[in-house]
Amino acid sequence: MSRKTEKGLSRLALVVGALMTVAYMTSGCASGGVTALPSGGMLAGRSETANDMDEGRKYFVMACADCHRRYTPGDRSPSAWRGILANHKGRVSLTSEQSGKLTGYVLRASEYLEGRKEGK
Repeated sequence: MSRKTEKGLSRLALVVGALMTVAYMTSGCASGGVTALPSGGMLAGRSETANDMDEGRKYFVMACADCHRRYTPGDRSPSAWRGILANHKGRVSLTSEQSGKLTGYVLRASEYLEGRKEGK
C-alpha cells in the first residue's frame, strides 16, 4: 500500500471516529424514545452562563461514559443525582471547578427534564 493511500485511510479513520463521537454525545435512549442532552443555552440561569452549562455537559459525557452506559439527567431526580454525584466524586479525574460545573449541569438538566415530563 502506498504512503499516500495509508495517509488517506488514516484521515478517513479520524473523520469516522469524530462523527461517531459526535453521534454518541448528542443522542441517548430514554423511555420516550431518543433524546439529546439539554444544551447550555436551554439551562442557563441567573448564576450560570450557557458556557458553564455546556462545559458541565461536556464533563458529564466524558467522565461518566468512561465507566458505564451514558445516563441522561432525566433518568433521575435532582435529589437522587446529588447522592450519585457525591458518591462518584472521588472516582473521576476532574478538578473541583470541573466537578462543580458537571454537578451544576446535571442538577439543572434534571430539573429541566423533570419539568418537561410534568408539562411545566
